[in-house]
Amino acid sequence: MNNEDNSVDKIDKSQINISPASEVYCENLMEFGKRLPSFYSNIDFLKKDLQDSMKCFYIAIYNNMPVGFVSFFKVFDEVHLAYIYVEVGFRNIGLGSRLFKHAVENFSLSGKEMWLEVESTNTLACAFYTKLGFRIIYKRKNYYGEHKDAWIMKREA
Repeated sequence: MNNEDNSVDKIDKSQINISPASEVYCENLMEFGKRLPSFYSNIDFLKKDLQDSMKCFYIAIYNNMPVGFVSFFKVFDEVHLAYIYVEVGFRNIGLGSRLFKHAVENFSLSGKEMWLEVESTNTLACAFYTKLGFRIIYKRKNYYGEHKDAWIMKREA
């Protein structure tokens, strides 16, 4: 959903619901993924991961339309924030933080160390993750391609 015609002030935040993503939303997730680095190239892989107990996907719905999502995965004792995405017209209203908090509370992530990687030039995302309690640990050279480095960030348990 593109909400560029509406101002952020007109969005009734109380009408945004967050729920586990299901196969019903796969097409929407794939559409969001076109705007994300390294998202699923195959909808069948996404459908399989939606059923994986070591992965979580939560989706934000406004007026019956998906407007954002968050995804985590567990690997042994580590937790990784895979994706967090909010449609442009729904940014800066706290939805990203709300998605993150909802996943942490509902996917049993409270008290766990978390990791993520973000393109080093994405200053807005870095600031957002810092606000969520992540800090830069190191830079991984060429992670996203030639001359596209990543910050590896960690949030303490």
